[in-house]
Amino acid sequence: MNQLKRPLPHLLKALFVCVGVALAYWWITDGVSPLSFFILGGIVNYSAAAYFFQRARYRIRTWKTAKGKIVDMEDFADGPGGSPIVVFTDSHGRKYEFTNFMGGSNRYHVGSRVDVLYDPSRPEIPKSMTGRAFGRSRRSELGQEHSSQFSHALWLSVGMFSQNVFLNVF
Repeated sequence: MNQLKRPLPHLLKALFVCVGVALAYWWITDGVSPLSFFILGGIVNYSAAAYFFQRARYRIRTWKTAKGKIVDMEDFADGPGGSPIVVFTDSHGRKYEFTNFMGGSNRYHVGSRVDVLYDPSRPEIPKSMTGRAFGRSRRSELGQEHSSQFSHALWLSVGMFSQNVFLNVF
């Protein structure tokens, strides 16, 4: 992957280093306070959220969606339901088969048509069936297939921040 197209991860790494050096100096000279842990946790969580959000935007811009078909269901060993086995054709006409491990009890049926989200540089490793990994939303029916990744990045960052606040304050 071309490093010039994705400068944000490098900026985040530089931010981590600068913040780490500044906090280390502050802790050594002024001592460690509970507030410093809260501030550090917030910076780490904000940086992680920015990274996940940037990664989701990159995927939306560069990844492709292909039509796939569920050809079989792989049964779960520990209960009802199973994982759908999907066959799809990439933009070059090559066929691929994968198992979506985010299966459910009766979500999909053999013969169903689904959208498959995949990286064009590595189509043999599809990431998910569109709308399945994070739950199908009304947006995907309106033609905004990948918008749920933004929601996932947002909720992941909110969850990480909330957990850190809870652990550091209480």
